[in-house]
Amino acid sequence: MSQTRLARAVAVALVIVLLAALPFRDFQGSRDVAFIAVVDTTLFLMDLAAAVLLYTQFCVLRSRGLLALAMGYLFSSFMVVPHLLTFPGLLAPTGLLGPGLQSTVWLYILWHLGLPIGVISYTLLKPVDRRVPAGSGRASVPILLSVAVVIALVFVLAWFATVDGRLLPSIMLYTMHAKAIWRLAVMPPIWALIIVSIGLLWWRRSSVLDLWLLVVLWAWLIESLLLGITLDRFSVVWYIGRILGLLAASCVLLVLLYESMTLYARLALHVAAQDQDRDRDRQRLTLDVTAGLRMAAGTAQRLAT
Repeated sequence: MSQTRLARAVAVALVIVLLAALPFRDFQGSRDVAFIAVVDTTLFLMDLAAAVLLYTQFCVLRSRGLLALAMGYLFSSFMVVPHLLTFPGLLAPTGLLGPGLQSTVWLYILWHLGLPIGVISYTLLKPVDRRVPAGSGRASVPILLSVAVVIALVFVLAWFATVDGRLLPSIMLYTMHAKAIWRLAVMPPIWALIIVSIGLLWWRRSSVLDLWLLVVLWAWLIESLLLGITLDRFSVVWYIGRILGLLAASCVLLVLLYESMTLYARLALHVAAQDQDRDRDRQRLTLDVTAGLRMAAGTAQRLAT
């Protein structure tokens, strides 16, 4: 119950941040590209850590849903890399990897499709996990295959957004300013996808992980709403949205760390209990053997007399 109250409080706080930020949507902040380096690097590390922890849980539970969710987090982590490398003015005046004007914004869009799709897959696979027994083979095989699929997908999307970026619809008017299509046609599908993932997960929620995934998706929705109402990079609303994305990434990571620690604590207690049972069995066996030897010695003495 305390987890639920905390999650609700966080969700309400995010709405308050959204409402408080609305009056500042036309305010332009200072152009600080180091902010992007810090945020993207932190997001990469946190999403990668979350993916590793989810893969670890998959090794134990063999849940197909957890595997799909791990792939979503791994995709989000790896997509940060080309977004960071192509961001204009950070590592090169126009970014690395030979990007065009539209490359970075399209990488951001593709990046933010990954986690909602992963959550939808996780939610839809939960009933399958209950009906179909988990596989008994080596967990390394599906893990390696899923990692290979994610890496290939990220490579293809990054190549398409950079090398072949001329085929993508034009969103950015120039480096710092987007066209009206950004808020009218680009962001609404992302909002719809996140809302669908929230609805499905809310309908089938059954664990603490599900609860905090809802908070993460809610934060992603607030972030995308904030970024969708501004056409300018480095505006006040843009900064607030990126910070919310960073906070959202930390939620599930903390929950996964907590659940992993709880799981290992239970495992340690179980092993300790088994050791105590074995010690008691050994002591009981020793007493039984000693008593048997004494009875045998007493019987032998009586026969001898």
